[in-house]
Amino acid sequence: MAETFVEERELSSVLALLDKFVPVIPDEVVKHCLESAGLETNDGDVIRLVSLATQKFVSDVAKDAYRFHQQSRKDSKKKASTRDQEHTLTMEDLSYALREHNITAINPQYYL
Repeated sequence: MAETFVEERELSSVLALLDKFVPVIPDEVVKHCLESAGLETNDGDVIRLVSLATQKFVSDVAKDAYRFHQQSRKDSKKKASTRDQEHTLTMEDLSYALREHNITAINPQYYL
């Protein structure tokens, strides 16, 4: 008998919750990305599960980037002004966050 990491009962409850899940990324976009990667499926559960995993990944990267941003603001010890209260996602913060997830992001070269 094959070893499973998830019990049948847990899997069926997750699949039941997927029907109620409203993804941030539309199913059509996920399906297109899956097809361009070589996976053709019409199974809505698979598409929603990939969408959920993608949403979780993007959320984790955004949280990590925000944490790096907050840390860099603490390290610089600038006085707070109205401009400093704004939070902007920079490529530097995003690169640090992606590096934690083993993804290398390289800044493009700009030509003037």
